[in-house]
Amino acid sequence: MTQTAGHVLRPISNLLFWLRQRLRASKVAVAALRFVNSVFLRRGPHTRWRTQLPKELSFWKQWIDTGGGGSPETFRRALDPSQPLQPHLADLLEGVTDDEVRILDVGSGPISFVGKVLGDRRITLVPVDPLADGYNGLLDAAGVVPPFPTRTGSAEELSTLFPAGSFHLVHASNSIDHSFDPVLAIAEMIKMVRPDGYVWLTHFRNEGHNNGYYGLHQWNFDVEDGEFIVWNPVRRRSVTSELRHAAEIDTKLDGDLVKVTLRRIS
Repeated sequence: MTQTAGHVLRPISNLLFWLRQRLRASKVAVAALRFVNSVFLRRGPHTRWRTQLPKELSFWKQWIDTGGGGSPETFRRALDPSQPLQPHLADLLEGVTDDEVRILDVGSGPISFVGKVLGDRRITLVPVDPLADGYNGLLDAAGVVPPFPTRTGSAEELSTLFPAGSFHLVHASNSIDHSFDPVLAIAEMIKMVRPDGYVWLTHFRNEGHNNGYYGLHQWNFDVEDGEFIVWNPVRRRSVTSELRHAAEIDTKLDGDLVKVTLRRIS
């Protein structure tokens, strides 16, 4: 990209970022988006997902260009190769004795926020995202080098990227509700961990509904009578019922967050 082109694209990216933030803050705008996009959701989740992917790049371009937007410390920690693994993830790895701990971060975005160090043991972190090529181009242009580069792949197709049981832990934060088939995505994530290994999910509750189904926000995650539910105006599924044969599933609400721990059944 030429310098002139970069100067032209940056204001456009900034404008898109600003519009996205204003839309989220307006209840009237969100209600209008919800009405319009509920119609588009009937096209089929995969078609809708593919047409909305470019909108994510505009958001992350702004985030990278500004060094994390309003959260520069989060940006710094994500780039720090000595950042400890988050305590709740470390707890899930308590029984792992291998010298190398392998973690898969699904829908990681351009830089994984997962910690990179677990005591004196080596973490091999593998971030995966369908927009990895675009993200890596943005990082290169900004001169930012992440400790573990993101590789291209969608959550629904993990079995085509890695052998089953390749990881001690699989992590996803605010990403699987952006997928085109979240139940398939979670089933694939379960396959990626070793027997008795864990999948950890944390997502905002009913994020699709609250964002008017804008962009990749096609699905809502919720907890009903202890069951993990994914839904939108067109479809409704119980992950607890559909995947109980593959994993023990523990789901809870923590404020506005849906937190799910899945332990793969041997």
